[in-house]
Amino acid sequence: MRKGKLLIRLLILSTLILSGCFKEHDTISIKSSGDTTFKSDIEITDKKMGIKDAEKVSNEFLKELSKAGWKVSKQWVSKNKPYKLIFSGSGNLKNVKNANDFYHLKRVSDKKIRIQFIPANSKNGKSSRSIKFNKSFFGDNVEILDSKGKHVSEIKNVLDRNWYTVILK
Repeated sequence: MRKGKLLIRLLILSTLILSGCFKEHDTISIKSSGDTTFKSDIEITDKKMGIKDAEKVSNEFLKELSKAGWKVSKQWVSKNKPYKLIFSGSGNLKNVKNANDFYHLKRVSDKKIRIQFIPANSKNGKSSRSIKFNKSFFGDNVEILDSKGKHVSEIKNVLDRNWYTVILK
């Protein structure tokens, strides 16, 4: 990537993240094998941003997730302000890499993975990102624990200083 394009990408991404113009709700399903599916409902609330900028940013996010090893798709729900779109994807936690705008992974063992989710923005201890973990109907579930060892089924306020442990069976 040329320096000019990289600089433009970084400026757009940092402007969006710092301006607090995203709302994101993720629904994640993780099987005991590490196979994972997700759906991210995203609303871009920046009043100054045009649809071309929103398209560029969403394409960059799509590229980052794909580069990390996810099979991912994007669907626009609304191209009118506030812009709304859905990212859907699948992959295996044992094989995907870090996607720095979304999460950080640390593999502790074959059965234990630590993950830190990155909020789109956070101010005064409040985040614009929430996550719900779906349970499988077939009992092929994992354990997701917070830093105190408590089971987690939902994160209402994603803060980037919190780590979670996924225990595969």
